[in-house]
Amino acid sequence: MSKKFPATIDQYLRSYSAYVKYWDEEAGDSDQLLSLREWLEFNSSIMDSSETSEMVSIDDEVLALSKTHAAKGSWDAVMLKQTAELIRQSRQERIAA
Repeated sequence: MSKKFPATIDQYLRSYSAYVKYWDEEAGDSDQLLSLREWLEFNSSIMDSSETSEMVSIDDEVLALSKTHAAKGSWDAVMLKQTAELIRQSRQERIAA
């Protein structure tokens, strides 16, 4: 039995992308964005190169979005900032490895 669940990874990547694409600072659901990214981080070791590339591309969108909403104080903006921080930490760890 394989450890990889490609349909699940694909589903999480699509959901992650949709949360970023339709992110709204007053939606009240940005904890889901953070949860999706945490799940993807936890499972990143079983992703293939195209899945990893897709995640990095979506991460770049999160980082850009976070910059434009850095001064906002809504709960969703705070969750967005936490997601961006997770991405930055992940990238630093990969560089250090």
